[in-house]
Amino acid sequence: FNAMSASKSAQVVESAAKPDEEQALSPSTVTIIHKTEAGDESSGTGFMGIGKQGTYMSFLVLVVGIVISIIMQRYSPSQINLSSWENGCPEGYENSCKANSAVLRISFALSILFALQMFGSLVFAKFFDILWVPKIVVLICVVIGFYFARSEVFGLGGYGWFARISGFLYLILQQIILLDLAYSWNEQWVEYSTTDGEKGKRWLVGILAFSAMFYIGSFVFIGLMYWQFDGCTDNAVIISITLALPILATLLQTFFTDEGSILTSAIMTAYATYVCYSSVSLNPEPSCNPTIASSYQTISTVVGLVILVISLVWTTYNSVRKIPVDTGTGRSVDLMSVATGGGKPKEGTVHALTVEATTYNVAGMRSLFFQVSLVFLLICGYYAMVLTNWATLQSNDSQSDPRTGRVAMWIQAAAQWVAILIYLWSLIAPKILTNRDF
Repeated sequence: FNAMSASKSAQVVESAAKPDEEQALSPSTVTIIHKTEAGDESSGTGFMGIGKQGTYMSFLVLVVGIVISIIMQRYSPSQINLSSWENGCPEGYENSCKANSAVLRISFALSILFALQMFGSLVFAKFFDILWVPKIVVLICVVIGFYFARSEVFGLGGYGWFARISGFLYLILQQIILLDLAYSWNEQWVEYSTTDGEKGKRWLVGILAFSAMFYIGSFVFIGLMYWQFDGCTDNAVIISITLALPILATLLQTFFTDEGSILTSAIMTAYATYVCYSSVSLNPEPSCNPTIASSYQTISTVVGLVILVISLVWTTYNSVRKIPVDTGTGRSVDLMSVATGGGKPKEGTVHALTVEATTYNVAGMRSLFFQVSLVFLLICGYYAMVLTNWATLQSNDSQSDPRTGRVAMWIQAAAQWVAILIYLWSLIAPKILTNRDF
């Protein structure tokens, strides 16, 4: 997502009155000009940057949609009595079916919005940033239409499986996002340790302390899962692989490669442990799943939402934190540092930060907006799976539906294994493919 910042265009034009003297730039000496496609110019004090408005609005709409989904899931079984909401629901599972359907209706509507955003950006790159009022109106109209649709449209015979596939893909992507966060965290604290004099060691101690916390918490929780989810071969296989792969990754990272860090491996282990718990808690066999119809299944939902929020905020932040200057050369600077005196232009210079409308036609811009919209589309399916326990149903007699639970269990387990294998590959690839830049 940092690539977004490298694909916008601006040009700094300077006319120097005293070329031999340098001074810090005062914010008052900066003039920002926007050029529209019609060629007009206007003050740019409110300019957010190309791609920023689309990213911020996507984030806001998605967060509001998640909140509404949570509210609808809580109250729809008792407050909505339309026959269409029960059509297609298995007998004995009506309440769970209606609650899941409420979430999936909102999720489906959001998916349509981001699909429109995704393909619209391919045709017209500026579409990513504009027309948000009409887009939201379309979203509201779709939600109203879905309110009267039959529940079976949103179940596993319809949108439910699309959401499962989206959730599977985002589970993998989410680990990559969390690893990027871990790398940035590790690099920042290592840098602090080298610039903080004698007190610098405390940053390194902090890295080790957090790493130890993640490892200890993960291994304790894995031990508890062996104890509480005992009695089924499925559970034993999933938990054992969860234990083995992170240990292997940690050993590789520590003793056989210079890639990665102990903090990234620790965060990967903690995330794998969460996905493992979420997976085995979907086992439909009551004899080896004590969480069925208990408050413990709520733990998976809450933790999943917390991790989702962290990854979503980090993704949005990375997408907009830099403003590039020259897409022709690929160079980029943080214009905020210039406007606050961070730069040292020549005395008497007049700066014009000119943003061309044709920037939207820079090679790769459409593809970039397509990818950002695709990530939000995948999140739409994933958050619905977190809230509905991967579209599983809960009956009145506290027995999970075996058909949906077992499939959902293995979907999550497979996503976890793929994510860990990707991390393993990132550790060993530089050693194997020495002629490639990783």
